[in-house]
Amino acid sequence: MPITRRHPRFRPAVAAAFATALVLSGVTLAATPTTTTKATTTTKAVPVPDGKKLFQKHCGACHRLAAAGTKGHVGPNLNYETETSKTVVYLVTNGDGVMPGFGGMLSKAEILAISNFVAISTAA
Repeated sequence: MPITRRHPRFRPAVAAAFATALVLSGVTLAATPTTTTKATTTTKAVPVPDGKKLFQKHCGACHRLAAAGTKGHVGPNLNYETETSKTVVYLVTNGDGVMPGFGGMLSKAEILAISNFVAISTAA
């Protein structure tokens, strides 16, 4: 059986003497109490744009869509179209043919709201 030797620094008698000397000198090893403050953050609710109202305002003059109550005659009648949200985002952002792009005028959230409204309204 091999003999295990302890490192001289870890002898129990030395450790006990050191702890006793610390106690007698008034030094404590306990953690000092600290006060903590709970950080509070306030978040403002960002309103989600209303796709229907945005469609009525920016698209309704040209496009007919029963779900929005619009009766435009310049652009395609969206009552007979089936569009994905991705397609509508592209068209509203960049335009197509005579349709102007609204990418510089509407925020991404507004464009997404319009495209989701149109995609849901035209879903077959």
